[in-house]
Amino acid sequence: AVSTTASVEGAAFDHTVNKKPVRLSNYTAIFRRDFEVTDTMRAVENAGMTDAFAYQLDKAMRELGRNTEKALLSSTAAEAGDNTTTPDARDLAGLGTFVPGGGGAAAYSDPLGLSADHSVAATGDSSGTNNDQIAEADFNSLLETMWTSGAAVDTVLANPAGKRNITSFTAGSTIRRNLDGAQDTIRNSVMYYESDFGNVSVVLSRHNPAGVCYAFQRDMLAKAFLQPTSAEELARTTDSQPGTVKHELTLVVRNPYAVGEWTGVTVG
Repeated sequence: AVSTTASVEGAAFDHTVNKKPVRLSNYTAIFRRDFEVTDTMRAVENAGMTDAFAYQLDKAMRELGRNTEKALLSSTAAEAGDNTTTPDARDLAGLGTFVPGGGGAAAYSDPLGLSADHSVAATGDSSGTNNDQIAEADFNSLLETMWTSGAAVDTVLANPAGKRNITSFTAGSTIRRNLDGAQDTIRNSVMYYESDFGNVSVVLSRHNPAGVCYAFQRDMLAKAFLQPTSAEELARTTDSQPGTVKHELTLVVRNPYAVGEWTGVTVG
């Protein structure tokens, strides 16, 4: 804890037992996308492609990335899996599980028992009857809470409604949008919000849980691969070529107190 107490000159050694660091755990999950292309499809001339197998492989890789991103941003709890009569797959805990004060288990979201609350319900009102937008006060309230907890928030991952809410902020803080220097064209895919608690990049996301926008310190999050992304042609059994793409990974959250969220954000 922070202390302003000065030490007496020549005072005896006085040691307080240090707390042991807490290691957060998460399970790895296997993500896989299988596909198959017949010999006929590879032999004929297909519209828009030279090789049907290469096309399906590229498509499967994109779907694999999409599905993985959705899982990493979910509020799904970690599952150990089992291989009983009806096997269950291992599943990783998504980002929402680690938000202090959110819906995740305390072992993930509050390992130090600080009773921190980094989950802010939207109070902006689009119609006079619903709290369904991020008000600028909501936005800065979460940034302040997380800054007080020791985080340096640098990224907001917003759903479409939240992105529109943030774009429309008009109070004292400043919004800067990316500009294409050659054409002076505003690019709104990423913008920067200059808050009292630091500059924050605001990024649009398709795959947040419904009504949720995230705030986090980017260097406190990472992906850890057990099996890197790979693509394989599988053994043939008929007049077609099967293939698969897969990887096994998990979400690493180095400090859950550097993660927060706004909930109930449904109207832009």
